[in-house]
Amino acid sequence: MDSTKAYYSKSLGKKVANGALPKKIKKIHVISSLYYKWSVVIEGSTRSVRSGLNKREALTLARKTATNKSAETIVIHDKMGNVSKRLKVMQ
Repeated sequence: MDSTKAYYSKSLGKKVANGALPKKIKKIHVISSLYYKWSVVIEGSTRSVRSGLNKREALTLARKTATNKSAETIVIHDKMGNVSKRLKVMQ
């Protein structure tokens, strides 16, 4: 028998399951995109949650997404990409 081979056990299963848990999302960004439209992006993601919204719709979606994903902060950017406002999310 090969001594380097790992066998499945409950403790190994717990380690694998804990490693597969999603990381806590801390920030949701509202950013300007092309043609005066706005996008909602989760920090660390390469894709937006949704784009092509006006600013009011984007803020509403960001609040809803932050509540669902247990995010801590919503970061609102201006049209030039600079941070204009940070909102704490109440859980």
